[in-house]
Amino acid sequence: MLKFELFKISFKGRLNQKNFLNSVKQGLFVFALSSMILPIVLFLFSLSNLSNSTSFSFVNLVLAIILIVLMAAPFLYMIYFFVLLFSLFVRRLHDFGESGWKILLLYIPLLNILFFIFMFVPLFVEDGNAGANKYGPASA
Repeated sequence: MLKFELFKISFKGRLNQKNFLNSVKQGLFVFALSSMILPIVLFLFSLSNLSNSTSFSFVNLVLAIILIVLMAAPFLYMIYFFVLLFSLFVRRLHDFGESGWKILLLYIPLLNILFFIFMFVPLFVEDGNAGANKYGPASA
């Protein structure tokens, strides 16, 4: 059974391959949608400014506030998604019986290449430990 882990930020426990991939796909989909909202709002805002000349109106003020909020939404979600991905990778490492601290190797030059080849790629294509390990029981 697939679980939707999109909004769950936790660094404890394990995450199997199917739920991991599903969570990553969901997060990328939501980020793509939130990023597509901005150009649409910019287009609508420019159309409203074409109809009104340089005169100031309450509608323009409201549209400007909405525009600012919608411009910030993808950026705020990007920060949230980075933390979410970090927690997903930690729980996925736990599924292999590895320490979540190993994810920090991605930030060390040259070691990140080795980590990517030998640890990061298997996170996407291999199953974790079949039984329980020190991070908890196998996730269903």
